[in-house]
Amino acid sequence: ESVMPTTNITNMWYRIGIHCGPCFGAVIGGNGAIFDLFGDTVNTASRMTSTAPEDGIQLSSSANALILPRLREYVHAAGEPVVMKGKGAMEVYHVDNTIPIDHLPDFVRQDF
Repeated sequence: ESVMPTTNITNMWYRIGIHCGPCFGAVIGGNGAIFDLFGDTVNTASRMTSTAPEDGIQLSSSANALILPRLREYVHAAGEPVVMKGKGAMEVYHVDNTIPIDHLPDFVRQDF
């Protein structure tokens, strides 16, 4: 009998970056074919993630425009534009990560 050891993880954090825009997808490879997304939108989302604060959700202006009508009270401008590799300075927004789950809108809560 094999038992996997358990560990208490206390120093875990996350970074989430969201960007919206056009991209395209394709199946690549032969025997081990995979589906992948390509385009500037994917690159920008990656930059949003890499520059997001620890334990934070960072939005681009285009993502903020889509999310803002439903989550206006939870999203705020980060202040100074953030310089991103290959993109230059971009205005970014942060989502308040202290929102109690029962205060989230129904369209978000349904997945929990």
